[in-house]
Amino acid sequence: MKNIFLSVILVIITTAAHAQYEASLSASGGYTEDGWGLALGYNQIINQAKTLRMNGKIHYNNAIDTSSGFDIPYTGVNFGLGMDYKLIKTKSRRDRLALFTGGGLTIGYEELNANNTVLDDGAVIDTESKMLFGAFVGAELNYILSNYIYAILVIKEFYEPNSTLGDFRPYFGAGVRVRLFEN
Repeated sequence: MKNIFLSVILVIITTAAHAQYEASLSASGGYTEDGWGLALGYNQIINQAKTLRMNGKIHYNNAIDTSSGFDIPYTGVNFGLGMDYKLIKTKSRRDRLALFTGGGLTIGYEELNANNTVLDDGAVIDTESKMLFGAFVGAELNYILSNYIYAILVIKEFYEPNSTLGDFRPYFGAGVRVRLFEN
């Protein structure tokens, strides 16, 4: 799986390096399962239909272990690299919406209870913090505020099969994107 992940990253970065069209930075905050998250991203538009996205996300949650009923605080950090495709872009200057959808691969780290093996109520955690690998799919709605600033709504679903606390993790956020340059 690591070789496939590295191969996909190499192909995407090579493609982006040869087709630089427009770049932007984005930041959003929002809800993750049982907690909150912050996502930062770099977006490289390859052409009018495709966008390369590199995103970092940090989230803090209190997971409930369904087998025992205990609240387990955890922090997660992941880095994602993927491709988005523009589904809808309104043509009129008065209509300033665009909808993107896509997916990619993620790598991250999950820290359970600040690496303490005993919870506040005395329960013992029998697993350790670890690296995560997975994938994500999502959609993003952009509203153009000016030539360089966009308001964004983000919906993503992360799949991390080796996570201790569950395979799927949603993220719903709102934020802003700032265009850096355009060729």
